[in-house]
Amino acid sequence: MKINGNNSIIKDTIKVYGIIFGLSLLYMAVYFIVTDLADPSSLSALPSFNPFSNNFDKYDPQALSLILNKDETIDSNIVLVSIGKPDVKGRAYIANIIEVVSKYKPRVIAVDAVFWSNKDNEGDSLLESALSKAGGLVLASRFDFNSDDKMQEKHSNSRFSKNGKSGYINLIPNDDNIIVKWSPFIINGQEKALSFSSQVIRLYDSIAFKKLSSRGNPTERIFYCGNSNKFPELDLSDSTQAANTLVKDKIVLIGNIDNNPYSNTISNETIFKTPLSIGDFPDMPEMIIQANILSMILHSHFLHEPNLLLKIVLLQLIWILNIFLLCLIYSRLQKWYSAITIPYIIFLMAFYTFMTTTMLVRFQIYYNPFTLILFITVTIPFVEIYFNVKGKFLNELRKPFRWSKKIILGLINGKKTIQSENEESSITSFLSNPEEKD
Repeated sequence: MKINGNNSIIKDTIKVYGIIFGLSLLYMAVYFIVTDLADPSSLSALPSFNPFSNNFDKYDPQALSLILNKDETIDSNIVLVSIGKPDVKGRAYIANIIEVVSKYKPRVIAVDAVFWSNKDNEGDSLLESALSKAGGLVLASRFDFNSDDKMQEKHSNSRFSKNGKSGYINLIPNDDNIIVKWSPFIINGQEKALSFSSQVIRLYDSIAFKKLSSRGNPTERIFYCGNSNKFPELDLSDSTQAANTLVKDKIVLIGNIDNNPYSNTISNETIFKTPLSIGDFPDMPEMIIQANILSMILHSHFLHEPNLLLKIVLLQLIWILNIFLLCLIYSRLQKWYSAITIPYIIFLMAFYTFMTTTMLVRFQIYYNPFTLILFITVTIPFVEIYFNVKGKFLNELRKPFRWSKKIILGLINGKKTIQSENEESSITSFLSNPEEKD
């Protein structure tokens, strides 16, 4: 009996999986047909869920991993110097900061700002002079589209950019404008342009740069170690000895670290949402994201993501296993199904979140469990619907067979009755006329 019961549950599991999978394919087909053919203004009526997008990066396990890891270590390789918004402070102020920092002999001075054109003669001259004296200088650049819709790297004015290297500061937001990835390099025509952080690493640590280059990935998922509190900040009022200890032979990032979205020292272009953001407001300055990227490269905290095929296979296998368990629960404990599935999904959320967070902290293996949890959550009511519909459907399906059975049995019984009556009549006739025997 148990074997037959298990076989029935396996069949139900396959049917439930097939139905949901078919409906998912139908949804995706409709989604892509409508988004390709319909007028964009009519798409507002559609759900915004794109099954192939990175919509779930806002549920990134990295935020939880920081809580579980409880690593309060400050990365002393990277020192922050705040200049606020460059246009507000002025170039003479920035030039003074660069001159002060240069005295402490950092290995790399990375200025996370772009000086597009000349502004005032005095400030420009002071800035040019300060940059010319700075050793290991990296200036920010930005990729943008030109008039021919081609990618073009735009640098600071030549009087400033001639004194050092340049690296683009473009980051890669996902569909929710969350910065989860960054591109170490961009092949632009015949040239290979390095990002801001890649250029800094190239000057600071050649071994780390070679390791980054050997990976050959056009994009890398950023391993966030924290916000500005994870990196030391240079206070220009510090004593010479303290500043020298903090800065000598280090990477000094000069730029904006204000994370108040309402501050007049920042713009929407310099503060972003990340997987660590609280709520829907951007709270991490672009320079802090660059610091996280630099820390990730220096400590080889590269995130290893399973390829798409492996993720799909794992998702399907775990999903099918959970469908089987749900079908088993419903078939054995139908009355308690709703009560059991609530703690069941809570347990799964806790279990999968713990497992993925542990993989992230211990092995730098990144896997977001939210898609899997969502699929299982949707499956819970669908299993109940399936069994209810299945029972009614089978009853309706059996009705014509029942009537057919009655008719056939009636015909058979009727035929037997006629045959019996004929035989009885023959015997009676024979007994009543015995002379006919001779």
